[in-house]
Amino acid sequence: MIRAAFLSLSLLTALPVQAEAPDPVELLSRFDAIFEADGGLGLEFEFTTAVDAARAEGELDGDWARVMTVAAVQLMAGLARYERGFALLDEAETLAPKGSELYSFILAWRAYFEFWWGHADRARATLARLDHPLDTLLEAEELAFIEEHRADPPNVAASLGFQRTTQLSAEAGNMMIAGDVDQAEQIMRGLRLPHWIAKEVPLVAVNNAVISVHFFTAAIFRGDPEAAREHLGLALAELVDETGEQPRIRQAILDDPPSWEAAETLLFTIAGHLDRPQDAANRAMVLDVLRPGPDASPIRRASWALQLANEAIEAQDWDEAARQAEIAVASSALDPDDTLSWRVLAGVFRARARYAAGEPVDGAALVDLYVAITEAPDFLPLLKVARTAQIVMALHRADEHHATEIIGRDLFRYLAEVQSATLQSGETMAAMASYFRLAADHTIASGFVMAHYPPEGAQAPQSYCQTFMEIEMCTAHIP
Repeated sequence: MIRAAFLSLSLLTALPVQAEAPDPVELLSRFDAIFEADGGLGLEFEFTTAVDAARAEGELDGDWARVMTVAAVQLMAGLARYERGFALLDEAETLAPKGSELYSFILAWRAYFEFWWGHADRARATLARLDHPLDTLLEAEELAFIEEHRADPPNVAASLGFQRTTQLSAEAGNMMIAGDVDQAEQIMRGLRLPHWIAKEVPLVAVNNAVISVHFFTAAIFRGDPEAAREHLGLALAELVDETGEQPRIRQAILDDPPSWEAAETLLFTIAGHLDRPQDAANRAMVLDVLRPGPDASPIRRASWALQLANEAIEAQDWDEAARQAEIAVASSALDPDDTLSWRVLAGVFRARARYAAGEPVDGAALVDLYVAITEAPDFLPLLKVARTAQIVMALHRADEHHATEIIGRDLFRYLAEVQSATLQSGETMAAMASYFRLAADHTIASGFVMAHYPPEGAQAPQSYCQTFMEIEMCTAHIP
């Protein structure tokens, strides 16, 4: 009986406590301070928590309609939350008495953001519903914006809202590369525009696909391949027309130069990950539109060379992989990180080809590539670790044990510095560690070889111990 009562009490105390809803007027007065302290994401969290608590306590009123309107303004202007913002304005309209000044206030902001998102026709219709003068509802800056765009034709792709969306998408991508996966995902949630807009506006479809590929990358970092596949499928679905007999890349994207320019690089990325047997048809469809013609741009040719390099890697044709990587690097069309990354890979592939053929490997050339990495201070940490690890492995296969041990130990020290600086997310550190673990095996093995066969003919010790990753490892006793 006592035990049952105690268990019931334990279960009761384990239940989540429903937060008490704040006063909407007081919450509204704190919006600026919340935004200043925690940014748009902090405001979104605080607002959502407060509204959920208020709904749990009963029906919302006009004060909450005003809170929702201001929140919609902040979320759309700051975080480009299209669907979330307009959904809040929809709900605010239902809470405000029709014909009231509050109702007109909500409509005024709706019209402003319809202009902001390029829906000028809808915005003009919204303005016609006002029962109060517009200049009593908005500030001078917003009034001037509406007047500037009042006669515009509908154009989402040229709108300030879409411009903000693409800006945030690019920032999230950079955060992902830098290792801040959590922050990048928070920014991207709710950033995709509705499907009905993407269907009408090719550039929107491409940007939605870019965001899906960012989510794909995040899932890869987190070690969730099935979620990654789902996001890759969403990205491809934005770009494909399935209404005909055979799926094909949407003609509207191919016919619109800005959309095609943006889609081209994205499709190369997607094609590189369509690597399962069931992907064969989609891969062929994508590669068919990417194959460069005689008038193709340098970046198109470079991207195609990298595509062929990746195919050669899959086939373990290291000479061809190196050749295609060198073509891409020689084009001067790649950015600095990609140029150095593929230059290193070309050298590693050449070394693997010679090793596979039983020919001597040029260890000095591999060391030179490592020097090039150390002389590139802005080289991304994840790429630096990955490419250095590949050099270490290539050096070990070439029996360049002295260089292998030195560079391997340098890699360990660098990884420790990056980790202690806490500039990378856990997912990125895990990705770095996976490369490092491969390099560590080769480094340790080369270290023991150096113990048995020290350079310059020095006498080998009877046994040898070395500390690596804070673990002491020793060779067997040599009689």
